Amino acid sequence: MKSKISFSLIILVIQLLVLSSIVGCSSTEPPIKIGFSGTLTGRLSEFGVSGRNGVILAIEEVNNSGGINGQAVELITKDDKNDSKVAAVVDRELINEEVVAIIGHMQSTPSAAVAALMNKEQMLMISPTTATNSLTGLDDFFLRVFPANKPETDKLAEYAIEQMGIKRVASAFDISNPTFTREWHENFQTKFEALGGECILKKPFDSRSVKSFLDLTQELLSVQPDAIIISASAIDTAAISQQLRKLNQEIPVISSTWAMTDDFLQYSGPAGEGVFFAHPLKVGNQDEEYLAFVDAYSARFGNQPSFSATFGYEAAQVLLEALASTDNHSSQALKDYIIEKRTFHGLQGDFAIDRFGDAVRDVFLITVKEGQFIRVEQDGK
Repeated sequence: MKSKISFSLIILVIQLLVLSSIVGCSSTEPPIKIGFSGTLTGRLSEFGVSGRNGVILAIEEVNNSGGINGQAVELITKDDKNDSKVAAVVDRELINEEVVAIIGHMQSTPSAAVAALMNKEQMLMISPTTATNSLTGLDDFFLRVFPANKPETDKLAEYAIEQMGIKRVASAFDISNPTFTREWHENFQTKFEALGGECILKKPFDSRSVKSFLDLTQELLSVQPDAIIISASAIDTAAISQQLRKLNQEIPVISSTWAMTDDFLQYSGPAGEGVFFAHPLKVGNQDEEYLAFVDAYSARFGNQPSFSATFGYEAAQVLLEALASTDNHSSQALKDYIIEKRTFHGLQGDFAIDRFGDAVRDVFLITVKEGQFIRVEQDGK
C-alpha cells in the first residue's frame, strides 16, 4: 500500500513538473518592448503622467491575462520634458532599445518634431492626444486615437456665433506648444470669420517665461471683445481665467482640448465656471465598460482618470490588439493591421482610424458647472 502511494506521488510530481515546464515556456521568451514618450516632469506633467498611467493599466491587464500569446509586455517610459529636441533624443533611445512601437507624444509640437525620425526609422508611433492638423492625411508611421483639432474649433466657432451671439473675440495662445496652439487659434479664427465674426486681437505668450497673467488679460479686455479665446495648458488657462474674473465677471471664455483636465478645475476654482470646450471625451459616460475602467484606474493610481488617461489606455489597446493579431511585429505589419482593421472598440464605443492613421470621432460641447465638466449636448450632435 505504501509503495503504491509513493509511486502515485512520484507520477503526480512528474506530471506537475511537465505541466509547469509547458506553461512556463512563454516565460523564457523575451518580453515585447513598447515605448512611451511624454512630458513626465515639470509644471505640465499632469497631462503626460495621466496618459502614461492609462498605458500602464492597459499593459498590466494584458500581462495579468497571460500577455500577448503568452509573451509578457514591457513598457519603457521616457520623459520628453515638453521639449522637441529632448523628444528626438529619447525616441532615439527607445529605437535603440528595440521597442516594437512608441506610444506618444502627448502634445502636438514634439509629435510633429519627431515625425521625420519615425518615418526614417520606420518606427510606428501612436499618439493618445496629438491634435495638430499638420500630421493629418499623411501616409506615414504616425497614427493616433485622438482626432485632429479642426472639428473641435469648427464646433466652438459655430456655437459662439449661433448660440452665444458672439461677434468679436480676443485670443491668447501659448507658444510653448506652437504646433497645436497657433493652429488651433487659426482654425477657430478661419471658421469664426467665415460665419461673420471677427478676431480683433490675437496675443501669443510663452508659458515658460510669463511671470504674471494680469497684463495679458488687461490687454485682451482692452479691445472690448464679446468673448476671450484661450489655447493653452490647463494650468495657464486657469490662471488667465482667474485674472479675467477679477476684471470682468461676465465675459464668456472658450478654451481648447489641451486645458480640459482636472488641473483646470483645481486651479481655476470658481473662475472656471462657464468656460466652454469642444472635446471627443464623452463626459458623463455611464457605459459599464467605461465605468469599469474608471474604477480600475482609480484603484491603481488613487485618482480619477483624465481624458489623457482615457486616450492613453485606448492607444495602448489598439497597439496591443495589433501585436496579438500579427506574427510579424514590425512597424509596417502593425500599421497595416491597424489601417486595415479601421474600426476599434474603445471605452466610449467604436471609433475609426482612417487610411492615413487619423482618428475619426464625435466631438462634444462641454462646459464647467459647479466645479465639474458637463456635456451641453447629450446627443453628440
